[in-house]
Amino acid sequence: MRKFAVLLLTQFVITLTIIAQPHREFLVTVDYSPFTYSRLDSIPGVYWVQDGSAYDENSKRFFFQGTDINQSLPNTLYVLDANTGNVITQNLLGANLGPGYRIACMQYDKSVDTLYCLAFAGTSFSFGWIDPLTGFVTIRSALPMITGYAVGISAIDVNHHYLFAECVTSNGIELFAFHTMTGTVAHRNPVSTIAYLEYDNTNNHLYGIGAPGQLDSIDYTTGTLYPIGSVTQLGLYQSGISAINETTQEFIFAALCSSNATDSLFVLNMQTGALINRYDYNYANGANPALENIVFYRMDQQTQILYALNWGIDSGHVNPDNVQEIDRPLINVYPNPASDQITIAEAGAYDFINIYDVNGKLIFVIQTQQRTAFDVSFLASGQYTLELVSQNHRTGHTKLVVTR
Repeated sequence: MRKFAVLLLTQFVITLTIIAQPHREFLVTVDYSPFTYSRLDSIPGVYWVQDGSAYDENSKRFFFQGTDINQSLPNTLYVLDANTGNVITQNLLGANLGPGYRIACMQYDKSVDTLYCLAFAGTSFSFGWIDPLTGFVTIRSALPMITGYAVGISAIDVNHHYLFAECVTSNGIELFAFHTMTGTVAHRNPVSTIAYLEYDNTNNHLYGIGAPGQLDSIDYTTGTLYPIGSVTQLGLYQSGISAINETTQEFIFAALCSSNATDSLFVLNMQTGALINRYDYNYANGANPALENIVFYRMDQQTQILYALNWGIDSGHVNPDNVQEIDRPLINVYPNPASDQITIAEAGAYDFINIYDVNGKLIFVIQTQQRTAFDVSFLASGQYTLELVSQNHRTGHTKLVVTR
């Protein structure tokens, strides 16, 4: 059985009132059949992992957006040495553009050694690139048509220089293909919700997994999904937590197994869609990470090492970030239940709305643009938690039921 090295770091997702568990961040290696791992080193200083991560296969660097332990530096770009797990540098993202700059997604193009991003500064989205050494963001183009994004749903074609992202517009959910050299929108098409998106740069194919548990080949010029195969035993998605192995042609993603209600890692044959294996996470040891706290996977295609961000319980160390969340008031949303549009009177004073699924995972972020009315027709029927956010300040929450 192949072994994959996994870089695990902290994600702190706030849904309602949460008391932070004692934890530290770790670099570990994982053999997931059976699921075991060995810690290599700890990574201090990260309180909350936010949207966006990327991997530099050339220099073996892992990038992600997070908040420091004192929550004094929100929207910070962390650059890690993937060989050791050490923090190479950390800088405030977009400090050259002013406060509140948030990354919706980032991808590294190894063919030109450039870190690209889709981001917004509270009032508008834009496409640009990031200087890893300073965190400075260079804006290439404005994207006024985008009002929100699906968390973690992005991929990059390094051969033709396209960055793909699932975004929210006035038309609902659309799949965007940005030409990275110019920052222009090469293609945009309405598409049904895709929970995982990966590009095979060896064979030049875009793949995705959407409802109802189906692996698709995607024509990004038209938005057409071509079914490859359906996934059995698939329960709740962990959107955006995926990677592919271009050598073995495996699609790797995290989800809840419906047959035993266990958080699992699924591995599919990308050519047939057939399930190769499923690896259930082992909770016998309390130090093992819980799947719902894994944030991202990134595969090194040269070494076939899989990296991810997560956190683990550490009873043997003094907890550096045992922070208690205070109670936050409910916000008023109506109608509720809703089918197409909702009104949030308080939203105009905040920058964006975080939307969490029933499992507590952040799945969409919607820009408020000082509005109070919002379209939710792109959400599937079900229960969600909404949260208003301004830069790194969080306010009230509420439950929203969507019906069709």
